[in-house]
Amino acid sequence: TAFEDAVGTRFENDFGGAVSGAARDGFALRDRSDILLGQVTVGPNPFDPTLPANADAELDLAAAAVVAGATDGDVRQEAGTSLVAPNLVVSTMTAGAGGANVTLANAGNDFDTVATEGGAFNDEANDLDDDVRGGLVLLDDDTDGGGLVLRNVKAEELVLLARGAVTQEGGSSLEGLAGGAVDAEVTAIDGGGTARAVTLDQGANDFARLSVVGDAVRVRDENVLTLQNSRAATSLEVTTAGDLTLVDVAAVALGEVGLGGFGSNGVLRAEVGGGTVFADGVFANLMQVTNGASVTLSN
Repeated sequence: TAFEDAVGTRFENDFGGAVSGAARDGFALRDRSDILLGQVTVGPNPFDPTLPANADAELDLAAAAVVAGATDGDVRQEAGTSLVAPNLVVSTMTAGAGGANVTLANAGNDFDTVATEGGAFNDEANDLDDDVRGGLVLLDDDTDGGGLVLRNVKAEELVLLARGAVTQEGGSSLEGLAGGAVDAEVTAIDGGGTARAVTLDQGANDFARLSVVGDAVRVRDENVLTLQNSRAATSLEVTTAGDLTLVDVAAVALGEVGLGGFGSNGVLRAEVGGGTVFADGVFANLMQVTNGASVTLSN
């Protein structure tokens, strides 16, 4: 079914099958339990694709278990479909124990921005449109070549595979639930195997553990940080307000440590706000640490 405008925005809705749609100005969907998405395209005019697309259009998704008898709300895609939208806002809520997961990882997905708040719903009474109460798993195929901008994202876990560069909106944050830290895994490698830049440098970021693979990588954390299983093809810059722990981290010509396909001398720069740096990794060129109370290196 094609929709010209926002549809399905009440939590009494309960769609049993996949929901598909096309809209130029926005597509908003609420479901009392799970959401299964078919093919959804937001931005281009569905009646005349030759007309200019709406770069401000949003795909707003919220799944919840706020109605008696509803199940925990997951958001996922039907096999073989894709989501194309300039701006994605997705949130989940569960009335009981356990989290609700968002898995939007089909080939062909293309988003310019992603957030868990700031969309069409803003239901503060139910704490909706604010976070993902489980894991947030995303694939951005970057078919338009514009990369991906992360806005405010709150989730228990974040797993992102991007085919283009990944950056953050100014003043935004990546964090966990209820003011806590998030476990995150971010990979930026295009379809040809070339690493792309990853810039997660906003001051309010709070990662518990972070794994990142990219070209020039820049990370900032407002507290302590464990950076693990990470590879930077050209440079890795890390700034924390507390202790920094590096576990299996390399800023080298990545072929030298068995990953291949990147090729460049790597540089690590770490700035730690009075904490301790524990480093276990491979750095082909320069390792520079400032403001660390102590430094322990191995390998």
